[in-house]
Amino acid sequence: RRHVETAYWHEAVMLLTIEDHATLRSLVARAWEKLRGNPIEIPHAEHRELHLAIYRRLGNPFVLGILQAYWDAYETVGLNVFTDYNYLTEVWTYHQKMVDSICNGKFDAGYEALAEHSDLINQLISSAK
Repeated sequence: RRHVETAYWHEAVMLLTIEDHATLRSLVARAWEKLRGNPIEIPHAEHRELHLAIYRRLGNPFVLGILQAYWDAYETVGLNVFTDYNYLTEVWTYHQKMVDSICNGKFDAGYEALAEHSDLINQLISSAK
């Protein structure tokens, strides 16, 4: 997934519309509401949708197919069921940076946030062992 997302990042974010920007901002806002709520909820649907929304305008069925398969596997192994709160807040801090960068036309900064964020999954998987 990381290779696909980083390879297509610049092409994908340049295709996003103002409406897409609003959707991305809304997904991030909903995620923060869930994380700061009582009880706390895992914003998994928002996580999946955020990543897919960034690449949807590519119109590339292979890219979207790979990303959808990744999220299906993520759910199959249960990574969407329980996750450390600190991990989730770190992930959504990166998502906030990605979306802010996209909306401000700072695509390289968003790319860096994406790349750093993608490394976090290794921490999650190694802590689950």
